[in-house]
Amino acid sequence: MNELREVTMPEQSTVEKVSALDRLMYLENTIDELEKALDS
Repeated sequence: MNELREVTMPEQSTVEKVSALDRLMYLENTIDELEKALDS
C-alpha cells in the first residue's frame, strides 16, 4: 500500500497545481476583460 501511495501522490499534487494555475490564468483574463470594459 505504501508504494502505491508514493506513486499516486505526486500525480495528484501535479494535477492540483495545474488546475490552480488554470484558475489563476482564467481569473487574470477575466480581470483584463473587466478592465477593458471599464476603460471603454
